[in-house]
Amino acid sequence: MLAIVYAIVTPPFEKPDEPWHFAYSMYVANTGRLPIQRMDSERQTHLAEQEGSQPPFYYLLHAALLRLSNNVPSVSGFQALTVPNPFYPGQDQANINQFLRLPCDDVAACRTVERGVMIGRALSILFGLIALSAAWWALRLAFPTTPQVGVMGVGLMAFTPMFLHISSSVSNDAATVAATTVALAAALWMREKGVTTRKLLLVGGLCGLATISKISGATVLPVVLMMGVAGYGLSQMVQRALLIVSGWLVVVSPWMIRNLYLYGEPTATAVHLQIYDVSATPRSYGQQFGEWMAVIDSAWGTFGWGALVLPAEFYFVVRIVVLILLGSAIWRFVRGWGYYTLPPRLVIAGAIMQIVMIVLLLAQWMRLTVAPLGRLLFPAYFSLCLILALGLLALVPTKRGPVAGAAVVMAWAVCATLIATSVIRPAYRHLPPSASFSNTAQRVDIDFGRGLKLIAYEMPSQMAHNGALPVTLHWQTEQPLPPNIAEALVLLDLEGNELLRAHSFPDGGRWPMAAWPLGESVTDRQRVVFPADFDHSSVRVGLMLFRYDFTSGATAPFADDWRLVELGRVDVVASY
Repeated sequence: MLAIVYAIVTPPFEKPDEPWHFAYSMYVANTGRLPIQRMDSERQTHLAEQEGSQPPFYYLLHAALLRLSNNVPSVSGFQALTVPNPFYPGQDQANINQFLRLPCDDVAACRTVERGVMIGRALSILFGLIALSAAWWALRLAFPTTPQVGVMGVGLMAFTPMFLHISSSVSNDAATVAATTVALAAALWMREKGVTTRKLLLVGGLCGLATISKISGATVLPVVLMMGVAGYGLSQMVQRALLIVSGWLVVVSPWMIRNLYLYGEPTATAVHLQIYDVSATPRSYGQQFGEWMAVIDSAWGTFGWGALVLPAEFYFVVRIVVLILLGSAIWRFVRGWGYYTLPPRLVIAGAIMQIVMIVLLLAQWMRLTVAPLGRLLFPAYFSLCLILALGLLALVPTKRGPVAGAAVVMAWAVCATLIATSVIRPAYRHLPPSASFSNTAQRVDIDFGRGLKLIAYEMPSQMAHNGALPVTLHWQTEQPLPPNIAEALVLLDLEGNELLRAHSFPDGGRWPMAAWPLGESVTDRQRVVFPADFDHSSVRVGLMLFRYDFTSGATAPFADDWRLVELGRVDVVASY
């Protein structure tokens, strides 16, 4: 249910890379073929950008659902909903929309795309449920006498805000988590129920599904090989390994052979990197050291495309907790490894193996580009949550383990719920029309022409020098306006010299003027961030309207000439 909330509160395409993932599925649904990557952008036949190189499992399923539901989207509808916000991410989350919420000329085409997005998000939610079910299965097999491990591990997976954010998006990430977790659970089940040729091939095939979900999903194959052959003689180990690899090859070979034919390499990674335009000079590992804290932050939760973040104090606490739990888990493994039986040893060793592989792959990726993205750890998501759960349980007495597990899961769920309802939902919603203002509103009734009037504004008289100045504008229009009208808040010194300006579409892109109801009062929230070195004790705040050309990026006056309307003066005070 909570994943459904995360799917609903975020508008279409306001999740990481969602437009390109959707464009992949859209291309398959319309053509019946996988996209072919071309370095010449003018010859590109799809809109999936670098994501067109991704393995096809999720996109084939999504495209099939689009066709079965008679909901095949059009390129025109897709492009109408993906007009970039040129001022994203703006200052201090002022422009949180990656895309502008403009009115659609072809409403039916846009509705089809919106339904297609929700179908893709529903598919990801289904994969998330599969991942959680498989995690519970695996942990009950590995820790049959300590159910709190299952409760804690699955609870951490289910209610981590970033997992809810990503597993309710159009993306191949949830499918990858599901496939890797099912493969690990199946390997444990195979050892418990008895190894057969069919089971070995099946487990290998599941590893193949993980690989054709996302190439980093292939990290589950060495783990499953270890789990499948550990403890047997050499000849049996070789035989079983060959059968697992054979099952894997049956699934991945068609895709890899296609890539060899088209790109000269089996995973299409090189063309993916070329389209992504990675750095020609790889960065050193030392240069990326500080970015690993951002990886932890975004693995726990950054929203939208990553610009919608929580206060820094939250992330500081998360970092400390994660490091403590990792340390506790390592200490527990070193001191108590001999107390574990073979199944938990296998799953713990496999989890550590997979985490190490994923971290190394991410480190290599971060050498090529500045991308400290915690969601890239998701192929090892089950493994990470298992290690953290064991670290937490190592800190509490054994008898209190069940209570501690339930308490942590409940707290995690409450936190995730509050983030969805109190952080994400308000960030993307404009305020409804209202005829009344607060007591602090200054009535001005300034006519900007073309039927547009600024009725009132709200602005504090004092602001900290390192803070953000909120300005709330109350507008009214008597005639329809075009969608390309933008605003600039301008800070001037007392002599009238411009100090800085902040550009934005109305209400941070949430509510363009073309969508405003005629004759009603519209609330438009803006912010201006004071730079750290700002040294003026007082500023004058002005407002300017202009027209923005979405094709060229050129600007022109809203009416006949450039007009700056001064709103008032703000004193800048020291912060303590």
